[in-house]
Amino acid sequence: MNQTLISTEVIKEIGPFYVYVLVDPITDEIFYVGKGSRQRAESHLKPRNKSESSTPKMKRIRAIRSLGEEPRIDIVQRNLPDEPSALQFERALIDCLPNLTNLKRGHGVAMGRESLKQIAIKHNAPELDDCAPVSAVLIRLGDRWVEAREMMEPKYFRKGYGWKEGIERTELYDAVRGWWHISPTSAKRRKVSHAVAVYGGVTLAVYRIDKWIGPKIRTGEKARYAFQGEQLTSGPVFDFYVGRFGKRVPFKKHSQNSIHYWPPK
Repeated sequence: MNQTLISTEVIKEIGPFYVYVLVDPITDEIFYVGKGSRQRAESHLKPRNKSESSTPKMKRIRAIRSLGEEPRIDIVQRNLPDEPSALQFERALIDCLPNLTNLKRGHGVAMGRESLKQIAIKHNAPELDDCAPVSAVLIRLGDRWVEAREMMEPKYFRKGYGWKEGIERTELYDAVRGWWHISPTSAKRRKVSHAVAVYGGVTLAVYRIDKWIGPKIRTGEKARYAFQGEQLTSGPVFDFYVGRFGKRVPFKKHSQNSIHYWPPK
């Protein structure tokens, strides 16, 4: 946009904080949710740096402009008193709208949308203890399901990664097995023989690791690896790591790492 729509008078009308959406004017579909103050909404129509140019949001904006149109900015909640209020409203919209280009669910996802069944499992599940029959790597899945056709092995592509309600068995396996910043050599030294899928602090499934594959190297990043294996649905390893309700993992507060070894040292 060459000329701002958000003048001083408009800031007084929608501020001090607001929540907005970017809309495809051709389909009338909302494709991005954000919170802002002052001219923040308009700033999202152009990349801040080179890496942001390749995000799904910017690709969608370029596709709209290639048809001679401009994304529409709709203000869906105005005059919010503070940033926490705006963040809470933003997260709720992200949780309820499909096909968004937002890379994250928003702030405070622990209090966001979740099925009653998942909440019950989380609070009824027993805690995972340290007396493990075998060593495993715990892999924490992302808060959102990301549709992404990505090759795992030659001629085999997974549908996406992360977690979603009703995730299929194959989708979960493909999401948890790769691609991670993990050293197969280090895993072998720790005698890691299994991998455990974790979401919301609760274990979902356990897999026997048969083989590590990779490396997969992305520009500017360390090598990533994946594993091939088989899901366990019974036996002592399954009972210890998953059982009937899953097991609550006592992660350290504020820990955001995707990879954890179990039992911890």
